[in-house]
Amino acid sequence: MLDSTKKLLQWLSRKTFLFIACLLALFPSVIKMYETSHWFREDIVGQDVSVYDNAKDWFDNPALPFQAHFDSSKILMRVYFFIVPYIFSGLFVAIALKIPSVDLPTSVNRKIFRMKNGPGSDGKFGTLLKSISLRRTITLPQTLIKLGFPSRVSVGELIGVIVFLILNIGTMAVRVRRSLPRGSRKIMFLVDEGSAGKEPIPYLSWQAAEVWGKTLGVISILNLGWYLFMPIGRKSVLLEAVGLSWERAVKYHRWVGFYSVAIMVIHSFVYIGVWIYGKDHPDYDPDGKMIQANMNPWYCSEAECDEDQSRILRVNMYGFVTLFLVVVMTAFSLPWVRRNKFEWFYYVHHLFLLVLVFICLHYKGSIIYLIPGVAIYTIDKGMALLSYRKTAPVTTRMMSSDVLEISFKSGIGVKYQAGDWISLNVPKVSF
Repeated sequence: MLDSTKKLLQWLSRKTFLFIACLLALFPSVIKMYETSHWFREDIVGQDVSVYDNAKDWFDNPALPFQAHFDSSKILMRVYFFIVPYIFSGLFVAIALKIPSVDLPTSVNRKIFRMKNGPGSDGKFGTLLKSISLRRTITLPQTLIKLGFPSRVSVGELIGVIVFLILNIGTMAVRVRRSLPRGSRKIMFLVDEGSAGKEPIPYLSWQAAEVWGKTLGVISILNLGWYLFMPIGRKSVLLEAVGLSWERAVKYHRWVGFYSVAIMVIHSFVYIGVWIYGKDHPDYDPDGKMIQANMNPWYCSEAECDEDQSRILRVNMYGFVTLFLVVVMTAFSLPWVRRNKFEWFYYVHHLFLLVLVFICLHYKGSIIYLIPGVAIYTIDKGMALLSYRKTAPVTTRMMSSDVLEISFKSGIGVKYQAGDWISLNVPKVSF
């Protein structure tokens, strides 16, 4: 009885810590959608301040940890919103992993089964609960499988994809909803003068396209920092929190990657469209130099530019370099290249280091969003490098014409379970 109670407490404790870690990992995405919305930024009804103003005042409090290290309360607020939750999520995952993983005692499982079905019931309630289990798999239609989707996904994975799309599309929608009523005075290129700049932007206009262009850029950075880096770490906090293995999660890295690249490309072409539309416009470009001033790297060497014009041109060039690097990485990430020229894919993929540098140069606010993913990736790679110290030579033996046995001597005290894996290096194949 005592043993069953102990196992039940261990099981509940582990699941509770992982659940809290999962909520904390999800918090930045949810709060970002709220933080960028009109509900947060517009004035409260009957008051001359917004929730945003009140939040900045609150984060100006000198008693807050780290407040003295930041000149801007806005930046400190984003640190607490978008970085601190991931730190605590990692702590809760670490605590959960320290608790031994156990199955529910048999007696408890039987009680739960009886509760599900009830005395004298036909078992339909228990069957219903089983059918909505997060681990239950669903077979996808053949049409989707032919397009590259997996043949089966779990209910939990499906819910995760739906939540990701809701948060991604929702964040885009609320940001555009907040920006359009503020007028063209808040955009950069198609700005109306005087009171016309305060008039709401029509939904179908090139000014609205400029708003959408910036929004897509911000979303692509969020995806890079929060969703692209998270699933590629074998020791990822997010994967541990949701209980998803790296092998199952890596496909989401590919999907989010292609989706984010598409957003980046659209972001770039929308701005090119805005510059083409604005060229020679009597209000936006009376000198007829909008395209050259934004796309010609040597424009400021050939013409006089003030400090703002030089900065905008530099920012645009950093963006074009980022786009070029991302397109090259994507081309080498296509399935044919991965399967036939894996080394090409692997080494070209390390261009992401330059991508991170140029993204930060293109949009300095991206650093806040990139830190969590970069930190998790760095920790994961650091742990992998440390593990190389625990190496052992292997011996091989052909068991049959198509079966090769690989054996190695494990160290003293090494424990393993079914499903654990090791890294195997064959120097003649790859360094």
